[in-house]
Amino acid sequence: MLFIPLLLVIYGVMQTHYWLTINVEYDQLMVSQKLGVELSRKVVADNLDHVVSEIQFLVSHIQQRTPSPDLSEQQKREISTFLSTSSRFQPWFDQIRYLDLEGNEIIRINRIQGQPEAVASSKLQNKSDRYYFTQMRSLQPEQAYISPLDLNIEGDQIELPVKPTIRVGIGIHTALGEKVGYLLVNYQGNQLINDFKTASSHISEQMMLVNSRGYWLISPNKDQSWGFMLDHNERFSDVYPQEWRRIQDAPAGQFENDQGLFSFNTVYPYQDASNRPDLSLNSEAKSYYWKVISFAPVALLNAPRQQFLRSNGLIYLVSLLLAFAGAYLITRASQRNDAAQQQNNYERSFRRVLENIQLAAITLDTHGKIIFCNDYFLQLSGFQREELLGQDWVNLMPNDEFRSGNYTRFLEALQSQQLPERSESALSSKQGQRLLLAWNNTYTFNGGGVIASISLLGRDVTQQREIEEQLVKLSMAVEQSPNTVMIANLLGQIEYVNPRFSELTGYKPEEVIGLSPSVLQSGLTDPDQYRELWRTISKGGTWNGTLRNRKKNGVIYSEKTTISPIFDSRGRISHYLSSKEDITERLQLRQEVLLQSEETRKNRELAAVGQMANMVAHDLRNPLSSIKMALQILTKNTRQPLAHERVELINISQEQVLYMEGILNDLLSYSCPNQLNSDWLTLEKLLETTVISLQKQIQAQQIHVAEDYQKGLPTVFGDPVQLRQIFSNLIINAIQAVSERSDPAITIRATLLITDSEPKIQISITDNGCGIDPCLGDKVFEPFFTQKAKGTGLGLSIVKQRVELHRGSISFAPVQGGGTQATLILPINPAATC
Repeated sequence: MLFIPLLLVIYGVMQTHYWLTINVEYDQLMVSQKLGVELSRKVVADNLDHVVSEIQFLVSHIQQRTPSPDLSEQQKREISTFLSTSSRFQPWFDQIRYLDLEGNEIIRINRIQGQPEAVASSKLQNKSDRYYFTQMRSLQPEQAYISPLDLNIEGDQIELPVKPTIRVGIGIHTALGEKVGYLLVNYQGNQLINDFKTASSHISEQMMLVNSRGYWLISPNKDQSWGFMLDHNERFSDVYPQEWRRIQDAPAGQFENDQGLFSFNTVYPYQDASNRPDLSLNSEAKSYYWKVISFAPVALLNAPRQQFLRSNGLIYLVSLLLAFAGAYLITRASQRNDAAQQQNNYERSFRRVLENIQLAAITLDTHGKIIFCNDYFLQLSGFQREELLGQDWVNLMPNDEFRSGNYTRFLEALQSQQLPERSESALSSKQGQRLLLAWNNTYTFNGGGVIASISLLGRDVTQQREIEEQLVKLSMAVEQSPNTVMIANLLGQIEYVNPRFSELTGYKPEEVIGLSPSVLQSGLTDPDQYRELWRTISKGGTWNGTLRNRKKNGVIYSEKTTISPIFDSRGRISHYLSSKEDITERLQLRQEVLLQSEETRKNRELAAVGQMANMVAHDLRNPLSSIKMALQILTKNTRQPLAHERVELINISQEQVLYMEGILNDLLSYSCPNQLNSDWLTLEKLLETTVISLQKQIQAQQIHVAEDYQKGLPTVFGDPVQLRQIFSNLIINAIQAVSERSDPAITIRATLLITDSEPKIQISITDNGCGIDPCLGDKVFEPFFTQKAKGTGLGLSIVKQRVELHRGSISFAPVQGGGTQATLILPINPAATC
């Protein structure tokens, strides 16, 4: 009779121990599965939030450039360069599109073999008929569109190896809130999938991600994933139809059936990516979700029972021989510690997860003191665990707002559950280094529903923010540089040019990227200079020199060039950087200074000649006048008739005197030009009058003169005497040039000439004489230069002098077939007087 009660007691103790152990293990498994699902959901949500945050950063940067419905080419180049540069630091951005309000691609950046490339404007497409553009049109400011997670399709075929893709779009607005376009990014889902698997690998081997149609996106069995796009068409909802209905009906939960233990939670991409848990979702957003499902099969649930029998069967068999008191004490001890054990088991499982996750993790009590930190956080901060446990969280803050009195409000928000789910804060490492971490906050409650602690999961974003800031500064410095900047790879292929390059050469970036810099060569640079250039930079040195290149329009220009190698992290040359300064105008200015100095020297010499000519003309004029008067007196003396020979000699002498007077007049006209006595003139009449005054010479040589004056020519402000003398000298030259022709002809034309500065009148006098030597150039206008047997060579010098007084220009050119054309251009506006 004593044995039966003892047996019942021992049996009862065994049963109690069995169920306690099983229940604890079961509860621990349920908590672990539930925690794993929640952590996996957070990883997915954080990935989506991170992607949207990065795209919002791109949009905000574009919006700072004052976008408009019609972007200028300069704005397009700046935005394209910025997106290409940003894509280099975001390897998961497969494509970046800038769409206008009509769905036209303004800019598209593709990632080709790991490198971003801007698509040529000729290959841009219209996406107005695509489903994602239709849905993006309803976006409000600060809202993001997120497409379903599926496999990328190229040419109506699924791209292999498979490339999971999510399309994220955000509207672009002006400062006044006007929508001017959309930024759409193809985000490679491999990053999200890898993070999901990493977060869940320490929790459950049966962690799955299922879309709202019941298809596996992530499954422990790779052959089950992407059934809605691949041929096998396998679905979670087909394998577990009853379980799928229960999972669909609730946002989160946990249940057990004859299949095993199912734990699940829901990811709403639109809500989680927008970082607004209070956002009310429309029916379309609610119908698009992902289910994070953890499955523990029956074998896993039964494992604790089998383990219990193996571990405790012999003990309880022996326990039949033990005293009632020992069994009774064990039972009571188990009952007393039940609640504490469950809490401790939960905390241990939670901390075990935090220790294995590659994120900074700390736990604070309700007074803001550190009660737990994982190894990753210790490595990041440089502290030892004993230096942090029990310390105030505020002690890790730099001298910022928390130390200025706001820490009390932080504790109040912690205790009232009002801390935001996501936040960023700065910390000071043990070495004094400033760290920036992005936190996700999770509360822990005790059995009474009271806050016991708060756990923070953080991601180090210090370097990312510094890179973003440096990237913006570097990008702006290069983009706004007054010098051309070019980057080429080791094969000599251009990979980048800044806007100044396009402005100077006329080549758009897409026209030269991938080509060799030799596209600019003009052939005027010594080949030895190029060989020396490549020898220098190939050895890691910097080359400086001047190159003569050719623009797209064929214009030759000179550049002061510096080419340096760019080294990678291993010290090897990876690219070449070229910085060039256009010095064409500087060289031209130097040449002009030299020419101006030479002209000044000539002018001094001509001025000296003019002074001498003026002196000679004045000194000879009076004696010559006396000789002329004496000859005239001899011819008029009728009292003593002169012999025929003497009369002939006197006539010859008079002709020579007149010739010498003409020379003296030319010398005086050249050495002391008269001031203009200008008035408004009709050039047609002035030309006709000049031709009439020369009719005697024209008729004597039977010259055919053709006059062609454009109708409606405006009047010109000039000196009629000097202009008629200019026309007379030019026509006389033409008469002399055709004197030996059998069919002499002269053509006089006057036309209106429209120029960029002001309208002018062009007068051309063309003859069919012997022509002018093209090599003479402006030499015909030099004083005392002549090819005639007679004359001082001052006629054309005086013509040029008086033309320039009228702010005009004159030139001579040979005519094809024989002859010379004198071209005179006069401005219509009043000429400046001397």
